[in-house]
Amino acid sequence: MGRQGGKVAALYFDEEWDLDTPARRRTHARRFVTVDVGVREPSQRLVFDLPASQRMAALKRIRQSRMKALASALRRLDSIEVVPTSHGLRCKLRVADLDRLRKVPGMSYVWIRRVEGLKRVAAKPGDEWYAVRGRVMIQIEGQRKGLQKFEDRIVLVRARTYEEAERRAMREFKAYAQNVYLNSRGRKIRWQLEKIVDMYETDLKDLDPKGTEVWSSLHSRRIRREFEWHPDR
Repeated sequence: MGRQGGKVAALYFDEEWDLDTPARRRTHARRFVTVDVGVREPSQRLVFDLPASQRMAALKRIRQSRMKALASALRRLDSIEVVPTSHGLRCKLRVADLDRLRKVPGMSYVWIRRVEGLKRVAAKPGDEWYAVRGRVMIQIEGQRKGLQKFEDRIVLVRARTYEEAERRAMREFKAYAQNVYLNSRGRKIRWQLEKIVDMYETDLKDLDPKGTEVWSSLHSRRIRREFEWHPDR
C-alpha cells in the first residue's frame, strides 16, 4: 500500500498487482491499468456556521464542484480515459502514467482495480494486534447463592485472523486462571474463563506512551439533560 506524502495521492491496491514500487511500475509501464480515484474531501468546518438543516446539502455541493474540477484536470492528461461512476471517477491509463496521475491537484487516493495482462493475487494476511476481552468467573467451593465476583480482562495478542486471535487468547486466559487456592475460611477458590466476550482489531503499529487505543466499543443509552450539547446557545 502506498503512503500519501505531500500533495501526492495515496496509492492503494484491491489485490496484489506487483506494482507497489516505482521499479515494478517501470517494468509494467506499457500495460493498461484501471483505477478508481477519489476527490479530496472538503473539511466539514466549512459549513459549521450554517444552520444544521443546510450543512449536508452544502457539503454535497462543494464535493460535486471539486469532483467536476478533478474530472476536467484528469481529462487534460494524455492517454487517460475518465468515466464517472456512482461513487466517483474511474480512469484507464498506462501504468507509466500512474505516478503522474497521483500528482493531479484535488485527488486524495488512487485505487488500482485491474491491470491488463496481470493476474491478481490475493494479498497475504499479516499479523495484527487484536484486543480480546474475556470474562473470568471467581468460583468458591460449594457456593450456591449470593453474589459471585467476576473479572473482565482485555489482552493483546498478535494474529492473522479473528479466529487465530481467539485461539491464542484462550490459551492465555486458561493459563491465567489455572491456580486453585484457599480463602480465609479454608474454602477452595478457582478462577475460570467463562467466555470470550468480544474482540477488537486495533490496527496498532506502535505503542505511543502518550496514549494508544487498544479497545473501542459503541453503545446507546437514553440521553440525560446533563449530557446534552447545545453549542449555539
